[in-house]
Amino acid sequence: MIALLCVSNALALGVPTDFVRVQEAPRARFVAEGHPFWSLGIDCTDTGVEPNKIDPKNPGYSALSLFASEKAWVLDTQTKFGNWGVNTLGGWSDDDLFTKYGGAARPWYTIVLHLGAYDKAPWHDLFSSGMYKAIDGAAKAQIPPVKDDPKLIGYFTDNELGWWDDTLFSTYLQMPKDAPGRQKLISLLRQRYGTFDAFKRDWIPTGDSFETLTDAKLRPLGQGRLTVKAWAGVLATQYYGMVQAAVRRYDHNHLILGDRYCQYYSLPVLAASRQFIDVASTNLGADWNDGSNCRFFLDSLHEVTGKPVVISEFYMTARENRSGDKNSSDGFPVVDTQQERADATSRYLADVSARPYVLGAHWFQYYDEPSNGRGDGENYNMGLVDIHGQPYELMAKAFAEFHPRLPVRPAGSAGAPRAPKDPFSSLKAWDRTVAFVSPTNRGGVADLYASWSPDGLYLGLYQMDYCDKSLYPGSKVPLGDCSDFRASVNGGSPVDIRFADVDPPVVTGPTGVVAKQSGGLRRTLVVFIPSKTPLRRGERISISADSATHGRAELSRWSTTLVLLK
Repeated sequence: MIALLCVSNALALGVPTDFVRVQEAPRARFVAEGHPFWSLGIDCTDTGVEPNKIDPKNPGYSALSLFASEKAWVLDTQTKFGNWGVNTLGGWSDDDLFTKYGGAARPWYTIVLHLGAYDKAPWHDLFSSGMYKAIDGAAKAQIPPVKDDPKLIGYFTDNELGWWDDTLFSTYLQMPKDAPGRQKLISLLRQRYGTFDAFKRDWIPTGDSFETLTDAKLRPLGQGRLTVKAWAGVLATQYYGMVQAAVRRYDHNHLILGDRYCQYYSLPVLAASRQFIDVASTNLGADWNDGSNCRFFLDSLHEVTGKPVVISEFYMTARENRSGDKNSSDGFPVVDTQQERADATSRYLADVSARPYVLGAHWFQYYDEPSNGRGDGENYNMGLVDIHGQPYELMAKAFAEFHPRLPVRPAGSAGAPRAPKDPFSSLKAWDRTVAFVSPTNRGGVADLYASWSPDGLYLGLYQMDYCDKSLYPGSKVPLGDCSDFRASVNGGSPVDIRFADVDPPVVTGPTGVVAKQSGGLRRTLVVFIPSKTPLRRGERISISADSATHGRAELSRWSTTLVLLK
């Protein structure tokens, strides 16, 4: 009875139940025709390049060069989906062809509406009449033809909008004085600070009043970053309210699936979305190329939105491929062989499906990118089939053998494992399942891991933070505003480490502490804290720690006692 709570509520409210709904307990699932399902999907399932547009110097996938007709391709693809256990067409797929030729066996599908992107949201004024017209026009053009289709799961309102909060603050502040968005920001500043003198305690302004303010830089050691975060929440509330209203004007039944975050989010943006979406979504490649992921990103996405989560893109690529893809640009996990690729994909799916709030994951994409790359330079072995239409057998097997499950997934162990041979090289080498330290606060943006050697304790921090340096005077983050990690072991003298914008990190505290950092938007900090006496297996170590993003805008905290394990 509890498991079908959301479906029962839908019945009570008179909502038609032939449309896909969400079941949240005992674990999240989509529900259709009375049956729950976990959405395993594939993005960009389309016919590829038209035969007369194939570039022999840069060949790509062309279904109509491989099949006699669109119908033949649809039926073959549906057979592949069935063999692989795939039940959903992800974003940017040829939904209309499957509707036309797929019959009763056609997959569930999703649509990416790009509502805000038609007027470059959130960078163009979200409070302008032009933005309202663009969002409404995009919804009106796309939704009515599909609004009665029970095979449609729902709508992604956009894809990878730029919720870069620091930069958005400056962008709106520098808009023309009569711009509605700038006026809304000035209203927020008046509300938060009251007087311009109070505003100047956090900011170095250009102008001598709110009326003449045209730009401002963060004052070192102030609390201006909290204002930046508040403004991100105001913008997000406006966006999510507008897109929800637009969708619901033309469709009262299908799910609103969020706007597919680009592997980054700002917590106030998540909080703002909560009242306007049915499912939260994010594009999310593995944090490490073995297919493993940090804990905080998906956990906090769910905790702050209060919604189940669908992963709208995931991927893994290999240098060994039949399409000639070089995998040479930046930003995607790459391994050497197809076996490693399949193993990493299996590990990824096992991880995300074990999280009870995740109700689906969609692979990007059906076929490999062209041999010499797309128009934007991306040249990755993304496909489950190569450019010749042949499946990668090991990948197909990984999908076919995947079964969503809910094993016992501890929040964290009560022990610290032995450190790997080179703890500073990469957190990938750590036994992160055992080394994970459970946070004491919810909605954090960092993971903490602990391991040990006889000489001392190693702490590994994996933190997310976006910083636009141009928001600071001279485009330089002062030391006092850099990301900060503080830790105390067994009640001893605290260690304070400023990192991210300074390299090497600046360490304050006991002698012998060593800290090294790496990465950008997702950064790693590894800290060695020496012990005065040799550590031994079975000892209990107490740890108290917190990490802060730049300007101390977001905090993650830990306080625990760990047993040193073998």
